[in-house]
Amino acid sequence: MIDWHFQPVFGSYLLVLLLAVVLISIMTVRPAFPSANQRRRQILNGLRGGVIGLIVLALLRPTVVHTKSEPIAATVAVLIDTSRSMVVADMDEETRWQAMRNTLKDSRMELERLHDSLEVVAYRFDQTTQPLTWDGIHFDLPDEPPGDQTDLGAALDQIVRDQTGKRLLGVVMLSDGAQRSVNPQADMRQAAWQLARRESPLYTIAYGASRDQTQARDVAIRNLQDHYRVFANTDLVVRSTVSAQGYANQAMPVQMRVEKPDGETELIGPIQITPTDAVQELDVQLSYKPKQPGQYKLTLFVPEQPGEQVKENNELTAFLDVMDGGLRVLYLCGNLGWQEHKFIRRVVDASPDMQLDFQWVDPRGRQNWPIDMLSIMDQGPYDVYVLADLEAAALGPAGCLALADEVSRGKGLIMTGGRFAFGPGGYGKTALNTVMPFRIGRFQAQPADGELRADLHVPGPLTFLPTTDHFVTTLGEDNLTKWQSLPPLNGANKFEKLTPTAQVLAQANDETPLLVTSDAGLGRFLALATDSTYRWYRFGHQSAHKRFWRQIILWLAKKEEDQKGDLWIELEQRRYMAETKANFKTGLRDADGSELTEQPLKAILIGPEGKRTPLALTKLAEEGWSGGTEALMEPGDYTLEVSVKTPPDGSAETFQRTVRFAVLDRDLELTDAAADPQQLANLSAITRDVGGRTVAAEELPDLLNEFIDRPEESRVEFQSKWQLADTGVDAWLFFCLVVGLLTTEWFLRKKWQMV
Repeated sequence: MIDWHFQPVFGSYLLVLLLAVVLISIMTVRPAFPSANQRRRQILNGLRGGVIGLIVLALLRPTVVHTKSEPIAATVAVLIDTSRSMVVADMDEETRWQAMRNTLKDSRMELERLHDSLEVVAYRFDQTTQPLTWDGIHFDLPDEPPGDQTDLGAALDQIVRDQTGKRLLGVVMLSDGAQRSVNPQADMRQAAWQLARRESPLYTIAYGASRDQTQARDVAIRNLQDHYRVFANTDLVVRSTVSAQGYANQAMPVQMRVEKPDGETELIGPIQITPTDAVQELDVQLSYKPKQPGQYKLTLFVPEQPGEQVKENNELTAFLDVMDGGLRVLYLCGNLGWQEHKFIRRVVDASPDMQLDFQWVDPRGRQNWPIDMLSIMDQGPYDVYVLADLEAAALGPAGCLALADEVSRGKGLIMTGGRFAFGPGGYGKTALNTVMPFRIGRFQAQPADGELRADLHVPGPLTFLPTTDHFVTTLGEDNLTKWQSLPPLNGANKFEKLTPTAQVLAQANDETPLLVTSDAGLGRFLALATDSTYRWYRFGHQSAHKRFWRQIILWLAKKEEDQKGDLWIELEQRRYMAETKANFKTGLRDADGSELTEQPLKAILIGPEGKRTPLALTKLAEEGWSGGTEALMEPGDYTLEVSVKTPPDGSAETFQRTVRFAVLDRDLELTDAAADPQQLANLSAITRDVGGRTVAAEELPDLLNEFIDRPEESRVEFQSKWQLADTGVDAWLFFCLVVGLLTTEWFLRKKWQMV
């Protein structure tokens, strides 16, 4: 659909009419020249009328809005529970697994039709979530479900992340509903709320019988994060869930036992909880402020209750790494669907001397802007701030002023490129414009619903090249060659009107500034014109990407001279079930973040009884070494120790790092194999307002037909707007027409001796 309309200056058609009348009236003035015959006057009046017409047209500002509806990637997601509790035979002499497969078999015709109409993605989930091969009719399922844990939240969260930027029509989850995960990777209710915010309904189909609520009694600690990392003297909030069955209206205490690095033990709590229903899950949280650096062991527990038969699940262990000092980074992002922030967060998460707090500012919630920036900053103090593709309106004048004050008092701030960064984000009218290394025009703002302003952006590909020797842009020996080997960037924001104190640290091959800095009071401001450095990481240059971003944060915090080498260990998790293997990565970095590959590392596993077992290490192509244990048969606490004889600082002493983890002696799936259909119902109820609900197995074909009959939900409207002289091309064309008419009119009057 095309909509033509005018937008007169000052919104007044009357003003334009008056100006037109004045200009036409001037045309009636006729100088007395002998050569001014009727024909020549008509030609001159025609030229003058053309000029007046163009002026009136410019004052009316004709505008064309082109609205088009285009299909978008509409997806239906199917989640299939492959945990071992699905083998329980409580479905009319069938196992839950058999009943679920029969449901899919009975729906094969509808599945085939759905496959022809929409994009259907299938996943199998237990402790992990993995894509499932599907040809439109048959799912590539194992004969028996192999998973020894169930993480419902991680499965839903995986769907949300994988389908970012697509229209997710709905999620169908087939499961027994029981959450049995030692290390849940995501909160299930939070993941369901994310679906609700995306207007994507969750449909749940439950299999299996729930526990007899009148007889069984049990208390269990669930949903406890397995690992925390904070700085010393920082408040830590430990959140968990207590699942209570058979103890309605009975108070019970929840406590946390803290084992400190020096061996001392401290009890936190108790806090009292009182279930009001026969079966209920209650959220609990306990706070703790560690004083000294080191490794702590946290054990959340509920004392044994009268009548309990399973006591092993009354407590759950987590581990806490407390660091001495370090940098705190606040990352505010306005474009969660983009990839850049994911890889920057990986860099900070892998740095033990840095802590990143990430907050997404949803652009769909503009009606709630500005955010309470002062309250967010009070959660610090922060050493470095990152603004990524975030409109100035999200921060508000007070938030921008507070950030500018932080920089002037010595903090670091980096703004990365994007659709709404710098001028396009409206920062020309804020206090942050005064601390940037260039000045922004007041009228550079990018319309929220308009096309990308080509005059404010530079298209790619762009090669990132340093212009000077600087800490931020140093990748090691033969520095320029290393930069030239990196994949080009997709594009960048355009920097104009650099301040006298601005320093260009990097530019593109066409000399477009890409990295510009300046001092602002006591602090530092860094403007990175691009938001596609993730390409370096994704295309095999992980080390360069990590070093670049680590050096940015250190330099902004004025810590470039304080670096130390780092022996690091990354363990997949901190809680394992018996008979599983623990895999890990380790490596050594020098003071500037570069990997050291020549020093021989030694890894040892220390068991619960103190037995030391050497572990083999394998060099990785990207960075560091990988290793793994044999199946861990004995429950208890383990320690992974990695050491190197030649540490980064060159001293003769052995440099060593340890990581603790626990092995639990439980069969989570079969010790208590009762289904939990109510939990599935609760999850789908979170998306009730957008259509989510619990569905009986025999109703699955009807549900699939509902998806097929909703084609209108798989289209989206896009608007593009053109206004006279809105772009450089038509502005120059308009200018040339006016000048051409005036020049022709003057030339003819000169020729006819009328001047």
